[in-house]
Amino acid sequence: PAPAANAQPTEPAPAADAQTAEPVAPASVATEPAPVLDDKQQSCQDRFSNEMTNKTIQFNSARAGINAQSNALLNNLASIAKECSSVLAGKAIEIGGHTDSEGDDAYNLNLSNQRAQAVKQVLVSKGVSAKLLTVKGYGESQPVADNQTREGRAKNRRIELKLK
Repeated sequence: PAPAANAQPTEPAPAADAQTAEPVAPASVATEPAPVLDDKQQSCQDRFSNEMTNKTIQFNSARAGINAQSNALLNNLASIAKECSSVLAGKAIEIGGHTDSEGDDAYNLNLSNQRAQAVKQVLVSKGVSAKLLTVKGYGESQPVADNQTREGRAKNRRIELKLK
């Protein structure tokens, strides 16, 4: 379903806390070996990465609900996915959800999966074929920054789209 129009207000990533929406940091470098992509597939992967550079998908704190201010980014990601669908041949777009290390490991794994699923639902509602999309929650297992700082935790709360 599309994000609610009455989504909670959000703040920039470094200022997020339990009382505000949690920004999800931009896509980052993979910690597992990258799949082999042909030139057209790599171009699509680059487009996803470039679109998410310095942009965030906003979620309600400790929830999987996506805030309305993320609509423009999600619209652009859906457009890229639809334009790239013809070159995926045997590949899928994995929507990977990540969290910071605050809270219980099992809770974070579940939350990251729910957030990735919420992104999938929005992309499908915008015309992306569900067959092209997979979802994986990574929880706190793949940090890209120090979880000891507020800024680092904000960077670790992210969604990544990767061709696999």
